[in-house]
Amino acid sequence: GGSNVTMGQKVLHAYLYSAKIIKFSIQLVQDLSFDIEGYLGGKIGTRIGRVLNTHQTTGTGVNQPQGIVTAAAVGRPGATGLAPTGDVAELYRTGAKWMFNDTTALAISLIVDGNGRFLLQDSVRDSDVPMLLGHPVVINNDMVDMAASMKPIIFGQGAAYYSRKVSGLRIVVLRELYAENGQIGILGFMRADGGLIDAGQGPVKVWQNSAA
Repeated sequence: GGSNVTMGQKVLHAYLYSAKIIKFSIQLVQDLSFDIEGYLGGKIGTRIGRVLNTHQTTGTGVNQPQGIVTAAAVGRPGATGLAPTGDVAELYRTGAKWMFNDTTALAISLIVDGNGRFLLQDSVRDSDVPMLLGHPVVINNDMVDMAASMKPIIFGQGAAYYSRKVSGLRIVVLRELYAENGQIGILGFMRADGGLIDAGQGPVKVWQNSAA
């Protein structure tokens, strides 16, 4: 006989991300020969993107997205400085990736295996993508450093984390509001959320350092 499929649900909200209004003089626009509005719009997008990346990495899930580190199940714990292991079900190992910050990457780069080979190596296909135990590494400096009880490394299917961006980034130029002062304002905002889709099989696991 067949079996019934039980499906849960993960509700993704739309938290508002915005940057403070940047004001600049009308004379500046007239005097400069490049697109100042486009330049500032890019800076605003970068600023909002950094905050969103932080939340989608380590966010609490309270009035902000739940980050992938927060949502992931703890795999095998280990002492700081020891080589990590990818404690993920075989189903999710194909295409799985590591994620940690530059400081952790430096620590791992000094570790060798029993044959004297460094664990962290350049990819034979892409020199910009380091490989660890046969899987590519993503550097994300919003991950914490290795320290007691911290969660500095994750491994698994990043595609299991869904990032919701409602209508993308919007840049608004305020030409009239500050005209009396000879200024133009520009601001940006985005509505976004994120969440890990995990049916209990642990597509992403986090490496947690021991308490001491």
